[in-house]
Amino acid sequence: MVSAYVLIMCNSGTEQKILEELKLKSTVDNAAIVYGEWDIIIKINSTSIEGINNFVIQTLRPIKDIEKTATLITVA
Repeated sequence: MVSAYVLIMCNSGTEQKILEELKLKSTVDNAAIVYGEWDIIIKINSTSIEGINNFVIQTLRPIKDIEKTATLITVA
């Protein structure tokens, strides 16, 4: 199992809508709104790094109002 945390920056006022959409994704283990430079943090799980990559590129980034992401793959 591979896990990663993804930091998400989104357009102002869209945080709650995006959070609710992300919580419906089976790959998302946990999701929360945070304060500071980033707006949302999610923890995702997959069977491979390629699965993490596919989720971020094909599922996460195309979501309207997501401006930027940073992916932090865990090692332990």
